[in-house]
Amino acid sequence: MRKPLAQIAFITIVCAIAAIPVFAAAAFVQANTSEAAGTQNTIAATFGSNTTSGNAIVACVSWDNAGSETISSIAISSGSASFTNIGTKFADFNQQNGQMAYALNITGGTTPTITVTFTDSQCCHQLGIMEISGLLTSGALDQTNRQEQASPGTGTDAVTSPSVTTTTNGQFIFGCMINSAGGTPTLTQGTNYSLGSTVGNDMLIEYRTQASAGSIAATFTRSVNGRSQAHISTWIAAAAASDPGFSPVFISQAAFANPHNYWKRNISPHGLVTQ
Repeated sequence: MRKPLAQIAFITIVCAIAAIPVFAAAAFVQANTSEAAGTQNTIAATFGSNTTSGNAIVACVSWDNAGSETISSIAISSGSASFTNIGTKFADFNQQNGQMAYALNITGGTTPTITVTFTDSQCCHQLGIMEISGLLTSGALDQTNRQEQASPGTGTDAVTSPSVTTTTNGQFIFGCMINSAGGTPTLTQGTNYSLGSTVGNDMLIEYRTQASAGSIAATFTRSVNGRSQAHISTWIAAAAASDPGFSPVFISQAAFANPHNYWKRNISPHGLVTQ
């Protein structure tokens, strides 16, 4: 006996729902940048909105390399976050140091200010901060690298970090460019990247997600040629560690007798199939 069209449609829809993995991808939440030209031992930047518990914060810091100044601490004014520096400071051949740092699984706060304190007072500090959702709450950092280019030129994506190779799909990519040459170039995010925030002509932070694992670099463009730093860090999405994949679908015989009632009682309230 041929099945009524309603039953055929019901089976098709239920199977389609079961075949779709449901999870939240890593995503940009908010960002800000700041700079301080005078001699001091701190630099701070403030988020424009409240932060959310369980999210991550990635920071990029730049400061004058005239002395032996290093990052002493990074603090948050509201909520809580434990920051870890990525590697050691990167000192270029001109005038700026650069370093990234991060905090995972933060406690949300009210428009918090991130303050970086240094071991000495120097000039020319910049700070970029970005909140990211959907990362692993521990062990999220996958790849990182940085380099300086003395004369990258003004071509599209001419300023670039070294390429890194990610190990999981769906990673969040954070990039930071530091203008070490001074002057007033216009800084632009790389192709396929979105602008996080930029301050003056001195720092730009960008982001994107990478659908499939593989080689990637953080790229930027500057309107006037000059010495530049480019930093990249890649972050593992929580979904990559808990992808539900495909599950078998079990449909009771009662479902075929009255598919409308079965859908209403078992599927529609949850968006999932129950036995």
